[in-house]
Amino acid sequence: MPKISVIVPIYNVEKYISTCLESLLNQTLSDIEIICVDDCGTDESMRIVKKIAKTDKRIKIIHNEQNSGLSESRNNGMKCATAPYIMFCDSDDWFAPDMCEKMYNAITADGADLAICGTEVIYEADHNRKESDDNYFAIRHTGTVELTQDIQNTYSVCAWNKIYRRDIIEQHDVKFPRGLKYEDNYFYNAYCLWVNKTAFINDKLYKYRRRTGSIMNNTYGNKVLNLDTIKIAIAWFEYAKTYGKLNKKLNWFWGKFFYELVCNSLDYSSKDNHKKCYETAQKFIQENLDITILDNHARRNIAQIMHRTIKPRRMLGGLIKIQTTPDETFLRVFGIKVVRARYDTYKTKYYLMGMRVFHKSPTAKIDIPELINKPDFDDTNLLRELKNLGRFTYIPNPGNIGDMLIASATYDFFDRNGLKYQPYNKHKKMRKNIVYGGGGIWTADYEKDWCKFLPWFQKAERVVILPGSFNNCQKLIDILDERFVVFCREKRSYDYLQQANTKAKILLDHDMAFRLKQMPKHMRITGKGATVLKSVSFQSIPQTAFFMRVDRESAGKYKTDLDVSDITYGMHYDKRDWIDFCTGLMLAVVNRADVVVTDRLHVAIAAHLLNKQVYMLDNTYGKLSAVYEHSMKQFTNVHFCSEMPKL
Repeated sequence: MPKISVIVPIYNVEKYISTCLESLLNQTLSDIEIICVDDCGTDESMRIVKKIAKTDKRIKIIHNEQNSGLSESRNNGMKCATAPYIMFCDSDDWFAPDMCEKMYNAITADGADLAICGTEVIYEADHNRKESDDNYFAIRHTGTVELTQDIQNTYSVCAWNKIYRRDIIEQHDVKFPRGLKYEDNYFYNAYCLWVNKTAFINDKLYKYRRRTGSIMNNTYGNKVLNLDTIKIAIAWFEYAKTYGKLNKKLNWFWGKFFYELVCNSLDYSSKDNHKKCYETAQKFIQENLDITILDNHARRNIAQIMHRTIKPRRMLGGLIKIQTTPDETFLRVFGIKVVRARYDTYKTKYYLMGMRVFHKSPTAKIDIPELINKPDFDDTNLLRELKNLGRFTYIPNPGNIGDMLIASATYDFFDRNGLKYQPYNKHKKMRKNIVYGGGGIWTADYEKDWCKFLPWFQKAERVVILPGSFNNCQKLIDILDERFVVFCREKRSYDYLQQANTKAKILLDHDMAFRLKQMPKHMRITGKGATVLKSVSFQSIPQTAFFMRVDRESAGKYKTDLDVSDITYGMHYDKRDWIDFCTGLMLAVVNRADVVVTDRLHVAIAAHLLNKQVYMLDNTYGKLSAVYEHSMKQFTNVHFCSEMPKL
């Protein structure tokens, strides 16, 4: 029995098929079968295949009854596969000599369900896409890891740089959708519903040929009506619903998968057919979506579809255009931007011909509950290192409402201790010394986010990184030198950085959120804050509240009353008023419960500050348990649980 079945759909590739098959026949792993699927082409491709097949019995040839397309050819090939693992090779591409061997070893070594390798692009056309190709096909993980939603989103959906388990495909009826383009998108995301662990290979083993006349070029170069992407999303929705996998994926589906495919449909349709794309998407939303179950990010994206603001609305034959985004609205006449409304944290600013004419300041009021518990941790090391800097630029960590709690507490700490800081502002020059906000950003899942800050660190004279968790952050470790002081908020991160043997000064401390001592009793906020406050006011919070996370770090399939940290987000350049508003809103929401069950660290910290009974569960990489052991075990109102408590 062969170890791998390699499926090769063939249609009018006489120029390339010999290279493809020779690369498969010369694999270092010889225990493979090569299933060539004849899709009824009109050139000499199959004559070449038959000639080569006479020299090697590993080549099997099957024939479609008529020209059926790539999806049906692959499906027919899978029906004939006999090996426990399946790979795909497009007939104008080829494998590196050791691709099958390395892919087989990767998927079998540690019980993985999927393995992904790097891709080398050979350009016969589209040379201008090299930069985007390098990013799209990049391998950002090593070894075998648990497949999180973030990891799934990170990698290309292409079928051919992966190896799959045939038993998963057959048991769960994973197929390519017949008659639709973007078939890889459906297959990859349907298969990933059943994947626990994924193995990664950094080597560029698959050789992908970009050529004029390829299926992909023809697909993306066609600006006529293209509803296939929306149909792909709908097909995946029905598949996940049939197999009971939909509920846990709802925010991802509506906020990312469906939204992005609708955007794709609009991008690759003619302008005259945008209306039909919107109507198809809106009808599906109206028939299938309960908006109350979505997080804020997903609601925002669905609202853009329902209000048709992804592409401009056109009036008077296109002479007047109105385009709305979550941040601003434009009115253009004859291509000239006449009126602009800019939605700010504090007010809505209106501009006429580029000049601001007036602003509107709707207000919302939020009462901040009293902070009862105020932990008294030793600040000696922290104050010493910060005062040694003199004046510095403070960069809050971008992220969710939990990161805003950290930033508010940090500002409060700076002010109480008379530290000389300048909040980061993209329009102002940064000081030579930098203090970066603490938190849980320093992991592989968020590498794309924290890598943006490394160039700033490398230019600075001195850098202090406030207490955070550190795990699998080699690119940061590579630049740590004597200029750096890094605070860890738990022992495991401290040990991890100490073992890296950098020249940086590594210190053990506590999360900055514990330093929050006071906030204004009444806070007024305008603009988008009013909208956020209004949406939260409708949420029903029970006395025993389950504030469980619904993102990539969720370690269990737990019900949630509200993912508090996901209510709203801030960026590193947000002003302090917005940061404090987010913190106040978080405290106000948590205060509505008497007992809090959560796997969100900063929800647990907020609940402790408000003297609630807190039951903590861990996230995917043990962040909560580590902080509990180091900082919270002493608190009588905080309890750590290995499984969901029965309350």
